[in-house]
Amino acid sequence: MYLDELRYRAGLLRRLAFSAPEAKARLRARVAWDFELHATPSFAAKIDGIVDEIYRRGGPPGGTPNL
Repeated sequence: MYLDELRYRAGLLRRLAFSAPEAKARLRARVAWDFELHATPSFAAKIDGIVDEIYRRGGPPGGTPNL
């Protein structure tokens, strides 16, 4: 569930023309906020890979995503 949400948010940030480093920082901040009272979840280590996967799909940012 969390990985699907991270993929969705990464795609949204890409469509909004955020750079990959900005998207990674925003997703890390989101996870830190969601889990501020708990230990960092293991899926947080996958954020860079998820963003890289989404941004590698091609096409101009802000356009229709390629699936």
